[in-house]
Amino acid sequence: ELPGGAAIWQIALRSPGAVNLSINFSSFYLPEGSYLHFYNEDRTDVSKGHNQDSNLPLQRFGSWIIEGETIWIEYFQPPVMS
Repeated sequence: ELPGGAAIWQIALRSPGAVNLSINFSSFYLPEGSYLHFYNEDRTDVSKGHNQDSNLPLQRFGSWIIEGETIWIEYFQPPVMS
């Protein structure tokens, strides 16, 4: 958790021996103020940032290809307004 109530969520997915990886979502929605990006283990390949402008009507989304056998997904969650 960050000061002010925001949070950063991270997960790494690994496929030993993979040359590159991408992630596909079948139900994708980013709320206003949120931010998502993907990168490899040593951060030499980092995707562009995604925000609510990346939402599509069918709520599907696929990341760009990230080099290496590990892809990190990092999500910035804005403070929850009460």
